[in-house]
Amino acid sequence: MQILKSQIGDSDFAAAVEQYRQAMLDHRFTQGEPAPTAHPLVEACVKRVPVAGEADDFVSDFEIIDDTPPPPPEPTPEERKAAAILKSRQQEQADIADIMPAGKARVFQMDVQVAAMVPEADRSPEQIELLQRWAEYQDQVRQIQYEGAKREAAIEDMT
Repeated sequence: MQILKSQIGDSDFAAAVEQYRQAMLDHRFTQGEPAPTAHPLVEACVKRVPVAGEADDFVSDFEIIDDTPPPPPEPTPEERKAAAILKSRQQEQADIADIMPAGKARVFQMDVQVAAMVPEADRSPEQIELLQRWAEYQDQVRQIQYEGAKREAAIEDMT
């Protein structure tokens, strides 16, 4: 009988089969007692073998097949670069979100667009301050993007 390794996990299956086989051997000469039992998979691996003129023998009859999936292939240099660039870009986006979450940045940008449409001479102090904060925000974003671009350039140089 072939048993897949995935069916038995890390258990000592061979020991369980041998224990059941030995219990069946010991039971051969008893009367009126129920036969030993085990997990159906263990029981299926022990076969009764008739022996002429003697008590039947019990033998283990199984093979464990290792069905563990092979490890994934090593990534190619191009795949490693692509993964590193993706990670860098995700870090860049996370760093930008640390300054201001995307939803707030969107509202901020819309408010700035409205303020920017007002002629400069007619802007309120709040609008002027909003445009200054936007410029500061944009400088921070540019700095993060520049650092990300430098990381990507270094990744491109990897072999």
